Formats: sequence, structure tokens, C-alpha cells
Amino acid sequence: MKIDWERWSQTAGWAVADGRILVELPDGRRHKVAVQVQQDVVELSAIVARGSQLTAIEDAARKIWRRNRSAQRVGFRVDRHGRIVGESWSPRAGLTADEFRSTVRHLAAECDRMEMLLTGTDLE
Repeated sequence: MKIDWERWSQTAGWAVADGRILVELPDGRRHKVAVQVQQDVVELSAIVARGSQLTAIEDAARKIWRRNRSAQRVGFRVDRHGRIVGESWSPRAGLTADEFRSTVRHLAAECDRMEMLLTGTDLE
């Protein structure tokens, strides 16, 4: 089954470029979500904070752990580049446009919320 995530995203009014979706959020905020379509799964990820910001965040690992305890459908971690990223996955089988857009919107909102809590900024 082909996943036409770019068309699904554009139908929602989101800009798509370089494998990423720019999701517009309430209050003028926005967040970029990267999309990777694998054989069995669609992987979504978004940067919450860059490595340079991570060093300025007091007790970042504990804050990420606490958020992961209460988060649903989204997980946060520090990647190999030293960035805090949020991730979500959906199985390809039976994935609909509405489910895809809902998952993208949820990830973008949760990552944006975490970004604001940790850094106080909106970097996309």
C-alpha cells in the first residue's frame, strides 16, 4: 500500500519540503515534523531542542523521563546528535489520511509544548 503522506499533508494546509511537514499550531506557533516511510511503519520525528540548548537545560534527562511517563503516542529522547527529539510511529497497514494527520498534529503539539517548557522558545 502506498502512503501518499505529502498529499495528505497538503490537503490539511501544511507546507511540505525535504521530507518534513511544517505544522501550523494555535497562537501562531509551528513545528516541523520529519516523515520516514519504512516497509511496515511510518516514523514521525520532530526536534524539541538542539544540543547547544540542551546544555543550558537544568536536569534535562529527568524532565524528559517525567514527560515520557505521562505522554501518550509520543516519546522523547536525546538522539545521537545531542538533540531532544519527539517521536511517534504508525503502522502502514490500514493507515488513513485522517489517522496520519491526527498523529502528525499530536506529535507537533506535544513537541512544541515540550520545547516551550524546556527552552521558552519556538524554533519550529
